[in-house]
Amino acid sequence: MQIFQIFKQAPLVTFKRLQFNSQYLFQNKVQYLEQNDGTLREYFFFIDHKGLLYLDDQDSYNFTNCLKDKRFMKNFYKNLVQNKTGRNPNYSHVSECWGEYNYVRSSVKPIVFSHLDEENDQLHYSLYLTEAFDPSEVKKDEQGLLYHKVDLNDIGYGIFSTDASMMISKYIKIDGNSMQLDWKGKVYEISNINENEAAKFKHYSA
Repeated sequence: MQIFQIFKQAPLVTFKRLQFNSQYLFQNKVQYLEQNDGTLREYFFFIDHKGLLYLDDQDSYNFTNCLKDKRFMKNFYKNLVQNKTGRNPNYSHVSECWGEYNYVRSSVKPIVFSHLDEENDQLHYSLYLTEAFDPSEVKKDEQGLLYHKVDLNDIGYGIFSTDASMMISKYIKIDGNSMQLDWKGKVYEISNINENEAAKFKHYSA
């Protein structure tokens, strides 16, 4: 993690002391845990329903205090996987970067598509990242929420934000229980997503 970039973007974090071979102490926002040989460093993050990333335990979650460092964000998401460490089970995902474990809980899903670039067939997420849009990979759940497969480790599917859903909705036709996507002259059936991949909203109130 680029520690100094985090401090620039999260002024509420109090910097106590930094020595690369000693213990970090961050007041409230970032936790340093010594375990076994004392080298394990764990940090905690939250992704809101718009797909914005924050240090966890903020007083508020909005665009002004979300993380925006491009290099950090790219590394963070590149290593994002399901949390199978056996530690911090309330955090569904983890990203290991530079020997540090960054645990993530999310309001809806860790990948939230915020924008559909129709001209270039790309879905945008996390401010700087994109996924190639494949109309045959669009899925729906029982609530009518839309998803798209993401080529990112074991993440599976990302979810369309409200804005992205509105953008694509003009190409969707609903006939009873059937939902079809009419995209650039070809019609695709939107099938149901596997229940295990659907958003559970268990962290929505955070």
